Amino acid sequence: MKKLGFLAIVIAACLFTGCNQTNEPTDDTKPIVDPTVKGFSVSPDKRVEFAEGNLLFRRYTGTVEVDSFYIKVSKTKVSKPRDPAVYDYTFTVDSVKRIDNPLLISHEIGFTVDSMLLVNSKGEPTKGWVDSVLVGTEWVDAMTLSAVFEQWQMAQTQQTSYGQTYPAQNLELSEFVVDMFAWSNGLVTTTDNKNNVIVLSDFGMTTLTVDSLYNGDFVDWGVLPIDEYEPNTWRTLTSDEWGYLRWSRARASELCGVAQVNGVNGIVFLPDNWQNTDEITFVPGFDVNYGVQYFAVHQSFTAEQWAVMEAAGAAFLPAVGFTDADLVTITNPSYFGRYWSATPGVCFEFYSREGGRKANDLIRAISVRLVKDVQ
Repeated sequence: MKKLGFLAIVIAACLFTGCNQTNEPTDDTKPIVDPTVKGFSVSPDKRVEFAEGNLLFRRYTGTVEVDSFYIKVSKTKVSKPRDPAVYDYTFTVDSVKRIDNPLLISHEIGFTVDSMLLVNSKGEPTKGWVDSVLVGTEWVDAMTLSAVFEQWQMAQTQQTSYGQTYPAQNLELSEFVVDMFAWSNGLVTTTDNKNNVIVLSDFGMTTLTVDSLYNGDFVDWGVLPIDEYEPNTWRTLTSDEWGYLRWSRARASELCGVAQVNGVNGIVFLPDNWQNTDEITFVPGFDVNYGVQYFAVHQSFTAEQWAVMEAAGAAFLPAVGFTDADLVTITNPSYFGRYWSATPGVCFEFYSREGGRKANDLIRAISVRLVKDVQ
């Protein structure tokens, strides 16, 4: 029995530290670095780039003040021109944008508009932006409209984190941001006794509380349109790819280490072609101690230093923590970081003393950092 207990400990340790075929290479010779080769090797023949920040989902419902209107043609009712440059058409407000307010407007209503901006070269109605609409007999330059805004985004910086899960207990919130997700098996629905559809999980934003019920095939977050990127631009690393990145790529032990960046604890992965400079010297590896303060003890970088490193391709994953047993409370923020893989129940975890793959309950919400393949 003692032997079996010891074997179980060894197996668990191997999952975390990678003491299998993906272990750190035994060849200590340093390969010649090709400065033109960008990205991070995640297999012998595949390299990736990390997204500019952690994945997040933003939702807003309520009202918004708008002073610009995106119009689409709903019906064409052409009257004879009162003036050679002015026509009357019936249009529908479709969305409101401009640069500073990318809110999608659910409210649709018929308006008559000054269509000088909304006719093509043949004088036919077309869609476009207008700055005023005719409501009754009055031209209106601004109004309050009902708004619904939902968007998948990347965090603005690599250090940005909100530490927020899906607010299942308070869905009446008018605005929330989610950047910690359960494992994604796409859209999971059921029906109640009145055949009403109930959404249980939507790309890791789940109301489930039992891990065994959270099953199904993985649907990558990368299939979604994210920011301005087209669907399928991004993807999630597999467990094997995390292992290769951590232990098996050339110079792997030199290209990974914990750090504090601009006051935020996390782990740094350097690209394959990284070279230290007189201004920036990276200290690979981990501290010998466990604790929130030991990220900075190992090494720290200012915002200015990180800007140089980021421009050279460095990736930083903040230590956001993970959800507690209640699936809402975030535990160990700044101590631990966990990031999903595309492999069921396996994440990449790090803390001040180590980093490696670890088993994780599918319903536990953790961070997601997507990648895209590079040639």
